[in-house]
Amino acid sequence: MSTLVVVGGHRKAVDFVAVTDKSENSAPFIGAWGLVSYELLLPSGVVEKPLGDHPLGRILYLENGQMSAQVVASELDPLADVDPREATLEEAARAWRNYVGYWGTFTVDVEAGVVVHAVDGAWFPNWGWAETSAPLPFFR
Repeated sequence: MSTLVVVGGHRKAVDFVAVTDKSENSAPFIGAWGLVSYELLLPSGVVEKPLGDHPLGRILYLENGQMSAQVVASELDPLADVDPREATLEEAARAWRNYVGYWGTFTVDVEAGVVVHAVDGAWFPNWGWAETSAPLPFFR
């Protein structure tokens, strides 16, 4: 299990467990990881679960330094139409607010004790071209 802390105004703790493992000595977390929990730690110290008690998710770390993270609330009602372009404003807002996704590259800074995500793009435009970090050790 690991904890990923995403910064961007607030800290988000995301726990993942290994789904596949292509471990190397320099990157023991290479592979696909399934989500265990997702929590938002507010500056006040209050912890929220914005995607509910049982969100679904996956984070991928590739040997070439690429990464991707996707998290979604598990208890969403389907949209009225199978075509997402036909979603009502309410349906689209509900879907957007119950999803987190971004991709980019990652590096491990052993001296600083963090893994750094360089975000190339995200569902939330303000996260594009930003860096986030998570404390090491990656396993807890």
